[in-house]
Amino acid sequence: MRRTNTFEVVPQSEQDEVVLRRLLDASASLWNRLTYARRQQFFSGESVWDCADYYEEYVDVLGSATTQQVTRVNDAAWRSFFETVEETDQEASPPGYWGNQADGRDLRTYIRNDAYTINWGERSRLEIPIGSQLKDEYGFSRYERLRVAVRGDPHWQGDQCRLHLTYDDVDETYRAYQPVMVPESQRATPTGTDAAALDIGANVLVACTTTGGAQYWYSGQEPFRQFRETTERIADAMEKLPADQHTSKRISRLYRKRSRRRDHAVNAMLRDLIQRLHDDGVETIYH
Repeated sequence: MRRTNTFEVVPQSEQDEVVLRRLLDASASLWNRLTYARRQQFFSGESVWDCADYYEEYVDVLGSATTQQVTRVNDAAWRSFFETVEETDQEASPPGYWGNQADGRDLRTYIRNDAYTINWGERSRLEIPIGSQLKDEYGFSRYERLRVAVRGDPHWQGDQCRLHLTYDDVDETYRAYQPVMVPESQRATPTGTDAAALDIGANVLVACTTTGGAQYWYSGQEPFRQFRETTERIADAMEKLPADQHTSKRISRLYRKRSRRRDHAVNAMLRDLIQRLHDDGVETIYH
């Protein structure tokens, strides 16, 4: 089974951060160019697989492995889109862009599983490949990789999969998501045979009762208060925009902040509830 370790990436020098940002930005640029070319061909009724791959334009910055990996992720996104349309016979939106040049690209990239190394310890660090152009500009040797410190501990151990690196401009933090293949022997199993029933709502996010007599209740008042507060700030910011402008970086950040707060509240609630039900010996959940 696949599980994901999440940790922060912390460049230790201004140069390392510049190199990391250029790597992420070039990856987003490659993704956007591929996506634009494929969307143009898709809406023209042509095959999306016949467009240029832009490999030669990006390999000197990203390196061969990362250039190929971003392209493969884009390929997978389009295959998933076509499969969804075919299987559901419903309209679906084709893959979108990672931000844009005017408002700022979404900084992210993917590193092949055999192209990066994480050394865990008192001073944990991540090593990732960069292209020859970046190496020449910033004084890296031919076989040297970018080394950045990481914060956090791996919750899961197993064979590492493709690494996903992103920059969160709300928290101003670089993050890494490392999926690993965990042996089935590490899967948590219930300690009993009880069942639980969940009633999911709005003001009360979840009300839960188990056959063992336990009851759990999670209020939605605080998450909704935060949601309304940020929504009001978004509306206020939109009123101050010029007549010919529909959004801004500040508004985009507020939207992301609102979504992240909501997701954090829901995920924290789910982690707490599932842990309690596991400890109570609940085997089956009805909702």
